[in-house]
Amino acid sequence: MNEDHPLPQGRFTGPADFQRLVRQAFELAPMRGWPEMRLADPDFLHWPLGEREVIDSLTRWMQFGGTLHMMAADFKGLAAYAPRFVPRRQVFDHRFEARTWPPTGLGEAALLLWTPEWVLVGLDAASCTVVATADPARRAQLRQAWDSVWQAATVAFPATVLGL
Repeated sequence: MNEDHPLPQGRFTGPADFQRLVRQAFELAPMRGWPEMRLADPDFLHWPLGEREVIDSLTRWMQFGGTLHMMAADFKGLAAYAPRFVPRRQVFDHRFEARTWPPTGLGEAALLLWTPEWVLVGLDAASCTVVATADPARRAQLRQAWDSVWQAATVAFPATVLGL
């Protein structure tokens, strides 16, 4: 792990803390060379995905080969909430997958930002209470839970919409 830019550990509460942690993860992704990030949320409406700094970090990271996987119950509001984010879906279609989770949901990982070094997982969506950890066992457990749901999820949030 890169000690020049340590990732926070512990319990955090509130939208401001949550958004700060998401911004920090996106900022560090290109510096750390993470090959992938996995994000899960019912709708992503409280994530700072429309902010210019987050978009710039996401763009830098994806230009160097990062792959983004997103899973939600519904992506419909994301385009209106984060219009700057939608073009990243289009430009980086080859490095960006999105799916809607099955009716069974994602369980405890319904609010998740997973990276190869660190994970942010929600405890209470209403209060934006999350736990951040670099624990390898916890990361592996959450990745396994993600993978099992991902297989049953439906492709969503297309890069283009064709029609007459």
